[in-house]
Amino acid sequence: MSEINIDKLTPEQEALIPVYQEKWRSIALSTEPIDRQKATEAVKKAYALIGLSEPEILFYDSPYGLGSDRQLVIHEDRIYGNLYKPKRIFKEDFTSHLLSSLTTWADKILSQLRSKLEDKMLGELVYSLEYELYNIIYPTMEQVWHQLWDELESQNEHLNTLYDELLSAQLDTLTPNEQDDTLLNHLSNELDNLSQQEYQLQIIFGNDDIFIHSYDLISYASLSEFCINVLNLQDKHIEGEVLQEIAKNCSCIFPFEKLAIVCDRPRILCFDNQQRLHAEGQPAIQFADGYSIYAYHGVRLPEKYGTLHPHQWQASWLLEEDNVELRRVLIQGIGYDRIAQELGSTELD
Repeated sequence: MSEINIDKLTPEQEALIPVYQEKWRSIALSTEPIDRQKATEAVKKAYALIGLSEPEILFYDSPYGLGSDRQLVIHEDRIYGNLYKPKRIFKEDFTSHLLSSLTTWADKILSQLRSKLEDKMLGELVYSLEYELYNIIYPTMEQVWHQLWDELESQNEHLNTLYDELLSAQLDTLTPNEQDDTLLNHLSNELDNLSQQEYQLQIIFGNDDIFIHSYDLISYASLSEFCINVLNLQDKHIEGEVLQEIAKNCSCIFPFEKLAIVCDRPRILCFDNQQRLHAEGQPAIQFADGYSIYAYHGVRLPEKYGTLHPHQWQASWLLEEDNVELRRVLIQGIGYDRIAQELGSTELD
C-alpha cells in the first residue's frame, strides 16, 4: 500500500465525500436488473478468494420466487462439500466466512489509515463514507427483507395448512373403489411436493444470517474506493476488487459451498420522506416476476388495501379488521371525518 501522510483533507477532497456517498447509495437502492454475466464473474472470484472451486450458480427474479420454486430440488450433496458441512441444515458459518473474507481488505485500509491520518480526520472520514452511509441504507433495506420474511413465513404456514388438508382428504378417500386410485396418486404427489417445498424453505430461509446482501458491502466499498481514487492509495488488492464487484453487480446471494443462489433487484422501490416503505394504490416493492409488497408509511398492507388508493378505502373495513396496526393505518388513511360520515356518529358533548 502506498505511503501517505495527510494532515487534513483538501477542500476538493472533502467535496468528493457526498459524491461517493450518493454513488454507492444509488447502487444499493438501484432498481436496474443485475447483469447476470458480471454477477457470475463476481461470485466466481469471491469463491476463488476463499480457495473454493467455482460453484453452481442459479438466478431468480426475487427471493420469493426462489422460495416458491417447486422445480428446485435442494439436497445436501448439491450444496455442501467437505469443508463447511454443518451439523444442522443452516450454514451461517460459511456465509460469515465468505463475508469476512470480502471485507478484510477494507479493514486493512482502516488499519493503514489509522497510522497516517489524524484521529479526528479519520473518524470524520469513516463516519461520512462508512457509518453514515450504512445508517442510510441499512434501515431502508431491512424493511424490504422483513417484509419478505413475513411473506415467506406466511407461505410456509399456508403449505402446512394445505399439507394437513390434503392428508385429511387422502385419508377420507381411502375406499375400495378403483376410481379413487387416480385421486390418491395425485394427492400423494402433492404431498411429496409440499414436503419437499417446506424442506427447501427451511434450508434456504431458515436463518436471517444466511444471505449476503449488497448493503452489507456498500459502506466498505464506498470507503475503500474513496481511499484509492481520492487519497491515492494505488495498490489494489484482489479482496478490494471482489468486494466492489459483488456490491455493484449482485443484489442478494445465498451462498453454499457448492451452490450460490443470486436474486435480482426489485424493479420498484418506493419510500416516504422518512425512508419508510410507502406507496398509495400501487406496490411499494415489486420484482420482475411480479411479486409485490404493499406498504403504507412502513406498515405492510394486505393486497386488498394496498391495491387501492386510501381515498378508496372503506370505513366499514374498520369493523372487520382485527389487526391493531392495520386499523391505525386505515384510520390514518381514511380520516376521522369520512369515518364519522360513513359509519355515523352521535355528538355526546
